[in-house]
Amino acid sequence: MKHAELPVPHFEIGADYRIRNASMEAAAAFPPAEDWRELVDSGSLAKADRFVTPAHSGMRVELNLRTTEQPAALFDVYQRWEEASGIGQLVCICRQPGFDAGAGQLRALRERLERGGADFGLGLGLVHGGGTAAPASRSGAHGEVRTALETIRELVGVVKPGLVELHKAEYADLILAQVDAALEGLDGGRRGGGRRG
Repeated sequence: MKHAELPVPHFEIGADYRIRNASMEAAAAFPPAEDWRELVDSGSLAKADRFVTPAHSGMRVELNLRTTEQPAALFDVYQRWEEASGIGQLVCICRQPGFDAGAGQLRALRERLERGGADFGLGLGLVHGGGTAAPASRSGAHGEVRTALETIRELVGVVKPGLVELHKAEYADLILAQVDAALEGLDGGRRGGGRRG
């Protein structure tokens, strides 16, 4: 299979970072550029210059790249360099959708918690894969919300190391603070609900 036919965004670059070849997916996902570094967000450029090199062949690097749809999106860049020719093969896999989905789920849960009041019984449903599940019962709502919040906490824990490298850990900290606040509200609502019954 020719590199231009790979089913993922792929670039073949020279030692000078000039793009020699790109897959159709790369051409569709990224704006036109002659130098691969033109696709790297300014906040990730120093990291790219340091780690996207023949000396780091085989290493995965997390970078923010400019795409046709976003000024900066988080990507895993896998690299393999040919020693003799100095030609690099770069495969760019977007990580942003998973992070966006987690942030979206947290936002939706927070809105529902705010609308539902302390007892969470006003048709609270959980977001799964872009849709809304059936409303949770009053007794099961706490457990489902807690599970969803803990899942978001775990997802943020997975992406936080990459955000730290990008000097954007404050986003993960903000999401974690919101999850903690929601869990505290949930615990307070459950204690209050237990006294009523």
